[in-house]
Amino acid sequence: ESGSTNMLTEWGLDISGAASPTLAWTNPAPITYGTALSGTQLNASATYNLTNVPGTFTYSSPAGTVLSAGNNQTLSVTFTPSDTNSFLPATTNVTINVSPAGVTIASGIAANNRAYDATTTATLTSNSVVLAGLVPGDTANVKLSTNGYTANFASASAGTGIGVTVSGLTLTGSAAANYTLTQPAGLTANITAAGVTISSGIAANNKVYDTTTTATLTSNSVVLAGVLSGDTANVKLSTNGYTANF
Repeated sequence: ESGSTNMLTEWGLDISGAASPTLAWTNPAPITYGTALSGTQLNASATYNLTNVPGTFTYSSPAGTVLSAGNNQTLSVTFTPSDTNSFLPATTNVTINVSPAGVTIASGIAANNRAYDATTTATLTSNSVVLAGLVPGDTANVKLSTNGYTANFASASAGTGIGVTVSGLTLTGSAAANYTLTQPAGLTANITAAGVTISSGIAANNKVYDTTTTATLTSNSVVLAGVLSGDTANVKLSTNGYTANF
């Protein structure tokens, strides 16, 4: 309106608040079960505008933790800034792979001797088995299981010190999943010859008195008892070099 006066008032606007820092933490390299978490894995950092922000890092799995074996396990961290007026807390996470630890059989298992049976099948005896490579604290929770194993001689023939290979031995117990078992090597055992008798086909010959006890034999269609069915064509009686006496 005519004669009126417009008044402009200047207002000041103050915008302030705490900033969110940036957390940097890359996925740690894989570790083996039994390796305790340390600064090698727990090494997150906080920055703002490329400047380190002081504060405290609290990890969900703190230093000294031994993780179970398994892949893609989540590790989390919460950052609490020292200056809570200027910076906000922040969280992030990474994943880590933990591979099973290797275990070997130090003692307590042996291959058994047996008689020849035309096969390479072998058996084992286990007694007070000692496992090498267990993490301290797991000895009561990891045991050897012989259920379902397979063992074989290197040769089916009779002999001594024949090598025996083994597969299928496993681990049992609440901590067994944290380990992988190396099958035993270097086992040996003996295969003794099977006993055979002559059931028929051989006889001693009559003779005229000659002041000696020397005797002779006649063999005809000799039948051997105790020869395995697959060996009948490959086992025959030899009379070369025999000695017989009245």
